[in-house]
Parts: sequence; C-alpha cells; structure tokens
Amino acid sequence: ASVVFCSAGKAEGKTLTAMNFTLACVSSGMKALLIDADIRRPWMHTVLGLNRSPGLSDVLADKLDWRDAVRDSAAISATGAGFHELHKFPGIENLNVLTCGAPYGDVTDLMDRADWPALMEDLKEEFDIVVIDAPPVLAFLDSLIAAKHSDGVVLVYKAGKMGRDALKRAKEQILGANANVIGVVLNSVHRSDMYSYYDYY
Repeated sequence: ASVVFCSAGKAEGKTLTAMNFTLACVSSGMKALLIDADIRRPWMHTVLGLNRSPGLSDVLADKLDWRDAVRDSAAISATGAGFHELHKFPGIENLNVLTCGAPYGDVTDLMDRADWPALMEDLKEEFDIVVIDAPPVLAFLDSLIAAKHSDGVVLVYKAGKMGRDALKRAKEQILGANANVIGVVLNSVHRSDMYSYYDYY
C-alpha cells in the first residue's frame, strides 16, 4: 500500500506525522519505505542526519535505480545524528528511507514526466507500506502528482494555521486529481476546541 501525507499550507506538521506513522508501521512488523517528496523544501534528511542526495529526484530523473538510493536502518543509525535513539525503537530494522535527492530546477516537470506507475509497482512489491511526505497542496502541484499514483492521501491540518476553507480547497484539489482522501490529522487542537470542529464536520 502507498499513502501520501500532505497539508494545505506549510508548517502544519506533515513531515513529523508521516515519520511517526511510518515508525508505528515498522513497530507492528511492516517493512516500510519513507519517501521525502518535498524536493523544494526538504527537512527529513536533516532530522535523520542523512545527505539529501542520492534520493527521489535522482531516481525520477533516471540518474540511478531506486535500490541504490534507499537507505536502510543500518545506514540511518550509522550517522549518529538526527534521531539518535532511533535504533532502540521496536522494529526499526524494518525502516527504509528515500531522501529528497539533489535540487532540481523544474520540480513539477520532473514529477510529471516520471514513470510513477512503474516506480510504485516496484516499491510495493518490495515494501509492505510506502509513505510519501509531499509538499503543501495549495502551493505546488507535486502533491497531486504523487497523490494520483498512491492508494490514499492523508491531509494534515494544524488548527489555526490555515483557514478551514483552505483545507476544503486542498481536499477538492486532491479529489480533482482522482486521488482518494482517506483521512485528516488534526494538530494542535485543544480540548475546548473540539466541539467547534465536530460542528464544522
């Protein structure tokens, strides 16, 4: 299975949400691949203490095979940076990461020209779950391109960060790309705010 995590705008917590979801998957015994598809504003490689390249952009540009770009848990632990306690996490041997790759001029064109069906078929044969951290939907088309080749999309929404209309527009754009929204993650919601969110939905 493959799941895209994205948000309407920036700084809503999508990267950490995608990473935590992936860790939950590996803890349950699933072999997982976490992909940083936010090529313009990557952050995952910094958190994990990895080099950004080789990574996704290099694979999409046909510069190398994805197998040569994926880092396994041993490579992540060997950096001694980022999540220095990661090696103690249950099932961490099931974690694999594909960083964003080298900077690229026209990222949308790169994403659009890539052979996503073949890549996703390969990845889903190798991994139980493929988790893709994608850029904000309302800022770039990259998320929509990745989304339409995934099994589902999770929208991450930070309360008070963006207007609720922005969340609605993001959902409509995803559905317009023939992708499937399978859930919404609410961040920074206080207990006192919950009734207003229930009323909204």
